[in-house]
Amino acid sequence: MKKNNLLVALVFLLLGCDLAKEDIRLGATWVQINTGNESFIPRRNFGTAVVGSNIIIIGGFIWTGIREELANDVWISSNEGKTWKEIKKNTESPTETFIKRQKFGTVVIGKDIYIIGGYSDTGSHLKDVWKSSDDGKTWVEIVENAEFTPRYGHKAIALGNSIYVIGGYDGRTYYNEVWKSNDLGQTWNEIDNIPFKPRQGFGAVVYKDEMLLIGGQNPNTLTDVWRSEIKENIWYKQRSIPFEFFEQELVRVEEDLFVIEQDHVWKSIDEGEEWIKVVFEAPFDARRGYGMVNMGQKLILFGGRNPTTGKYLNDTWESSY
Repeated sequence: MKKNNLLVALVFLLLGCDLAKEDIRLGATWVQINTGNESFIPRRNFGTAVVGSNIIIIGGFIWTGIREELANDVWISSNEGKTWKEIKKNTESPTETFIKRQKFGTVVIGKDIYIIGGYSDTGSHLKDVWKSSDDGKTWVEIVENAEFTPRYGHKAIALGNSIYVIGGYDGRTYYNEVWKSNDLGQTWNEIDNIPFKPRQGFGAVVYKDEMLLIGGQNPNTLTDVWRSEIKENIWYKQRSIPFEFFEQELVRVEEDLFVIEQDHVWKSIDEGEEWIKVVFEAPFDARRGYGMVNMGQKLILFGGRNPTTGKYLNDTWESSY
């Protein structure tokens, strides 16, 4: 790891990059803070939310020890991933909570968590919207059938009190649609003239009034990058990323962007124009379908599945300055 850090610093210096002047440890060094004890059930393609100081995991595909199955349980960590507690168990009753699902949209507005659509336990695709105001313990259905078509692999983002649903897949058709709700998920209107290719499993992150969208699948893996003044529906195509992005997370910490590509860590300091690989071989398992969040100048990585071995994961790792 020390050799890796020295190599990264040398690359930044040779490039004349401002990042060489920073502390490069964020994203470059990782410490395991939970080995699977006092942790959630191993899973992939789940929802993640940060509400205050709490990290929340919702549903996804879990590994029971015998087989994989969809879930609608909820787990919470109040100590940045060191321990996890189940606050809502799996249930088969659709009248009490949302249907089990994976690859759905998750967004937080204030203290409210919204989940949107996804791939359900029945093998169908969903277009419902649910809300929780108590960290995921209880849920209320906002709408059963939103105006957009059922889908999974889409992204949900929030700007102010507006929620956007972007892209996705229904098993036959990939979408590049953008839908907007100004009433917290009750009604939706489609935004026209979207320039990027249809896709699912991509990354999207908001900063101030702009959104950055990268990668995805359609059906091959995409590497394009789009920056949007989404309120005005203005889109700019940027330089392509030098790595594959599918079922991964794009996370912002202040001005910097981070992606974990299996067991490689990539970082950008210029809104995704240039990317540097800051870790060539991480100490953790390679993974997809994981969760990663920003906890105040600190990255917390958890869960997912190793695409080579098929192993489901429930470990937690931390990278900080």
